[in-house]
Amino acid sequence: MNAAQARMRFPVLAFTGDGDVWCIPGLDIMTRCGGRTLKDGLQRDMEVVDSRWRRWKVRDVRRTGYVSALNLLLSPLFGGPEHRIEHDLVPLEPVALEEVRSRVLAYMKANPDYFLEYDEKELRATFRSVERARTVAGFESALGLDDFRSY
Repeated sequence: MNAAQARMRFPVLAFTGDGDVWCIPGLDIMTRCGGRTLKDGLQRDMEVVDSRWRRWKVRDVRRTGYVSALNLLLSPLFGGPEHRIEHDLVPLEPVALEEVRSRVLAYMKANPDYFLEYDEKELRATFRSVERARTVAGFESALGLDDFRSY
């Protein structure tokens, strides 16, 4: 099954195999990535949690083309083309809000260098925002998470 067939409710959180957390705002963004992400297999084995707390494991990712001809033409100026991709997803049991919160907090604690620009007060406020989040969008808002389009 691919992301469109899964009928995910966006935004989604993606927990990558290398311990990163991404927020993906929509299907269009979910199905594109930069060349290095594709080459390095960064999305393979990631776990995706949608806004209804349903989740999937990415078994494989395959390139289906380029995002657009214009993107391909301008890619030398911007570090390479964005690829259109399709995920091979395996459904998993739904996950509880508290488990997602624990994983996001563990991510923050394991990656303090991601938050170096924060002073101690901002970091505590961010932890509190994560602890209060009740939705996937709330986690994204608290952390300002990236996606993998340009990488």
